[in-house]
Amino acid sequence: MNVINLLSAAERLPNAWRSEVFARVGSARFKLSRMDGAAYPEERHDHPEVLVVLDGHMNLVVDGVATPVRSGEMICIGAGVLHAVAAGSSGTLLIFNQLDGAIDQDAAHSIHSSALTVADAP
Repeated sequence: MNVINLLSAAERLPNAWRSEVFARVGSARFKLSRMDGAAYPEERHDHPEVLVVLDGHMNLVVDGVATPVRSGEMICIGAGVLHAVAAGSSGTLLIFNQLDGAIDQDAAHSIHSSALTVADAP
């Protein structure tokens, strides 16, 4: 087992917006990408993906709706959903996709909500 410093690994990526797979678990891929302020064109996939902003911010547009994602936040994008990144986004993006199955968006939301509840508890 190797410990990977994601922020350091992203700094070493030769090109912004060109994600690189750094881990696989079954059919799931974990990729890193460096955002450099440039826009990223619209795309859609035949598989769902989760986008996690590790640092910085991403000006995401989902089905034409501006959806800002900040450091420490994540968003689940369903299969077939059109999305793009507007100019001005910068930082480090972790991308998780599973090529042979759906990502349970309700479970991801529950985990996120639980984490907030625990962190905010006295």
